[in-house]
Amino acid sequence: MSTSSPTQASDKPFPFMLLPTELRIHIYRMALSRPKPILLHMARAPELDNSSHSADSDCSERASTEVRRRTVQSFRPPQCTGTRSTSENINSEPIVPALLRVSQQVYREARPVLYADNRFVLQLDSAGHTLRTLHQRSRSLIKHVCLTIPTHHDILEGFADLVRLGLRYCWGLRTFTITLPYMFPEDRTISSTTNVYANAFHILRWLPKNCVVKLEGNVHEEIRRVVEDNGRLAVSLDEKAYLRRQHQMPDRP
Repeated sequence: MSTSSPTQASDKPFPFMLLPTELRIHIYRMALSRPKPILLHMARAPELDNSSHSADSDCSERASTEVRRRTVQSFRPPQCTGTRSTSENINSEPIVPALLRVSQQVYREARPVLYADNRFVLQLDSAGHTLRTLHQRSRSLIKHVCLTIPTHHDILEGFADLVRLGLRYCWGLRTFTITLPYMFPEDRTISSTTNVYANAFHILRWLPKNCVVKLEGNVHEEIRRVVEDNGRLAVSLDEKAYLRRQHQMPDRP
């Protein structure tokens, strides 16, 4: 009579997919969900020389981009360039995004856990590129995003593009937390300079209708007023009116 040794028994694959769905989801959460915000960052690839850019390299680059999307390589350790408090609040416990590559079924089950159950920190200099790298089905699952605007100049330069060309397509977005810089131009009550920065926040009309904007840091009253006005309109307008408003320029004081 032959018996299997402990070594032979351990070689048998564990029937993970035979577990109840609820238990599999619990395991996904242990591997992919964290209580602290996760830094979501994809560095831009170096630009290639046009003279050496052949059709074969085009195909290779497209395939490489798809691999990056599927393997979720945009999740990075907390090397945040924002404020110290922001860096300290970012998750430092590793997650296991490679789990999504196990099978198509695991990918379908685990992706909502990864994107919908976490809060994500974006860096303004890479946020637009990072969101464009993700598949639209993944972007639409994101519910909570945090962003620190490093300086008041960035309000006018990169913030609008991120909202209109990036966060606009996060259709499931529920909260957008913005931390503003602690160094603003000299405050002269309500100045023309302040109004320029405040008016830049009208771009928030491109966010999904159900998204709530939260302000932290050095928030000027004019900026707060614009954000609150946009929030009230998002609640009061119906879907059609809200979409129409996105394409209208706001009145300038």
